[in-house]
Amino acid sequence: LCALLTIPAAWGYALLTGGATSTLRAAVMATALLAVRASGRRGDSMSGLGLAALLLLAARPSSLFEPGFQLSFVAAAGVILGAPALLAPFRLQGRGKVFVGAATLLAVSLGASLSTSPIVAWHFHRAAPLGPLANLILVPPVALVLLPLAVALTLIASWPALAAPLASLAIELCGGLAAVARVLAGL
Repeated sequence: LCALLTIPAAWGYALLTGGATSTLRAAVMATALLAVRASGRRGDSMSGLGLAALLLLAARPSSLFEPGFQLSFVAAAGVILGAPALLAPFRLQGRGKVFVGAATLLAVSLGASLSTSPIVAWHFHRAAPLGPLANLILVPPVALVLLPLAVALTLIASWPALAAPLASLAIELCGGLAAVARVLAGL
């Protein structure tokens, strides 16, 4: 039941954020995997990724040639297939949660970065060798602080006295994260 109740939240988020390709991909994948889980079976991430590709391409075939579409799907495949392959040589059992979490974040970042590097180079004529490091530094504060802050701001936007301090905090956090991203990009 919880799995099925999560599906509207995934689509609400996708619509709230403007329906970008990556969010729609994630919402389709979440819907497929959560529906399968609700039926008592185990979901397959690559099947969910394939379904998302088919549905988004059916809706707009020309998106296949857009960098955003290519990067979203290749990054997801890089995470799904690459992260476990990168972690396989290491014995993570018996290690502390912090170590396992850090190793997993690094593997996910490397899987996404390595798989998308050729597409980034093709479309944008540059490479980001510090991309995995940037992801390790920037993704946690965005996911754990900025995203919940944005959701909270959306919910309390009609109360300026409550929203203003949170908006100021979000602006400061965005500025700090952008400064860190600029430093890493400059390297």
